[in-house]
Amino acid sequence: MKTRSRRRGERGQGLLELALVTPLLLLLCMSIVDLGRLLFVYVAIEEAAQEGALYGANVPGVEMDIIDRVKSSSLAPEVADADVDVACPGPVAGTIRVEVTYPVPLITPFVGQLFGGTWTVGTDVIANIVSGSCP
Repeated sequence: MKTRSRRRGERGQGLLELALVTPLLLLLCMSIVDLGRLLFVYVAIEEAAQEGALYGANVPGVEMDIIDRVKSSSLAPEVADADVDVACPGPVAGTIRVEVTYPVPLITPFVGQLFGGTWTVGTDVIANIVSGSCP
């Protein structure tokens, strides 16, 4: 008799454990997806900033041309919508600085609320001017 009542209680225990662990696993999975999206955006804007700095080092004339080069250098929609800032001359004379930032909206509920719903990913690249000079 004792074994029967014990088995009934164990059935409910497994269901309770599943109900407690499932939200934590979903939160973990959504956080991993957010981390992957942040990494993808970072790599895309890093490459776009490098492309813009390389172009600006060879043709340092018009800032709008450099910004257009950055935004058209990738098929990622995040790069096309990114904020691009070009400083010519850069922090040191004879250099050009290209800074690219993009706010990534987070999908993880609690993490998104902690950071205001977005995480700004940014990078800047400084290159030596090869030919020409800044206006």
